[in-house]
Amino acid sequence: MGRAGRPRATPARPRPPLRVGIIDAGCETMPQILRELQHTHPDITIHQAEAGTPEQYRQLADGRLDIAVGHASQAPPGVAATLIRLDPLSVPAPDDRRFADLVLQHRCVHCIPSSSRTSNRPGITWRPPTEPATPYPWSLSWHDVNPSPHIATVINSARQLAQQLGRLQSTDRPTRPPAGEGAPVPTSHRNDEPV
Repeated sequence: MGRAGRPRATPARPRPPLRVGIIDAGCETMPQILRELQHTHPDITIHQAEAGTPEQYRQLADGRLDIAVGHASQAPPGVAATLIRLDPLSVPAPDDRRFADLVLQHRCVHCIPSSSRTSNRPGITWRPPTEPATPYPWSLSWHDVNPSPHIATVINSARQLAQQLGRLQSTDRPTRPPAGEGAPVPTSHRNDEPV
């Protein structure tokens, strides 16, 4: 009891931070999701770690990451994933007609998701290597026994953003939202099928 017989206020326990794995800071997919998340949930503290997909899987498994973004087709057992974006692949090429020559000579070796374009140099055009463009399937991944209350929130924010920006329009496969306020229903997916 505090002064005048009033009960003392118990300080609120801080929420644990959200630990997010990103492949490359130059890739726009996760930063857009995190900006949206911070706008709608300013009370969530976000810690980012840059790591390739295999390292993200290790960090998800040992609890150093809560959620990660990347290509989830080779997800190990215990890692669940949901598709959040189909991103057209593209290659940088000269603005002129030499593009066809480069393709014929098998010299187009830098094929990346369109959202990862790191160069807007004059004289370079980003073009799809095939018509129609082949999509790169960005997925969110998490360890299916992670108790973080933030996982469902991130997934819901990513889905809302994908819907607003039309990022999954080239697929007509249904998705189902995660259950409850905490982590999504534990299910492991070894490919980029939506959950």
